[in-house]
Amino acid sequence: LGEYGLFIDNDGEKELDVIRVNIIAATELTKLFLKEMVSRNEGRILQIASVASFIPSPHLAVYSASKAYLFFLTEALQHEIKDTDVTITMLCPGANDIDFFNKANDWQNVIEPDHKLENPTAVARMGYIALMQGKKREIVGTKDELREAISTILPDAWLAAALGTLFDEHSPEEDTVKI
Repeated sequence: LGEYGLFIDNDGEKELDVIRVNIIAATELTKLFLKEMVSRNEGRILQIASVASFIPSPHLAVYSASKAYLFFLTEALQHEIKDTDVTITMLCPGANDIDFFNKANDWQNVIEPDHKLENPTAVARMGYIALMQGKKREIVGTKDELREAISTILPDAWLAAALGTLFDEHSPEEDTVKI
């Protein structure tokens, strides 16, 4: 669920759906299950964030902001429950071979044709293994680990400008933009 394009041009209802799923539903479900798990001092939660949560992403502003919300919520909750036997694992996959690109307003046009998309089954398996190991975070893909490292070094404004320039240079006539 996502909407690629300029914030001022995107379908507002579609972007609200992104917020409803990635923020509201995730918050409500986490609160519901976490409260019960903490009361019995046992349980695991797997949150699906994204590598998009590390960097402000022009043309994917609402999507990346909603994933950043989930990222920071999860990190805060991990700290709050640190003295319990409950774990929350955050899975941060990069681009994977699901229908996201078709549903995000032709966002697939910004991916290189030869870009290897992660296998969703492998991503799910990695998330499950990380969950069962009680890991705090699982980032899928070496390039994604590099993006996270860069995002912790460079200011967010610089990263947003770099991504914005990348996406601004992409016109509908072009086939792809490298990301």
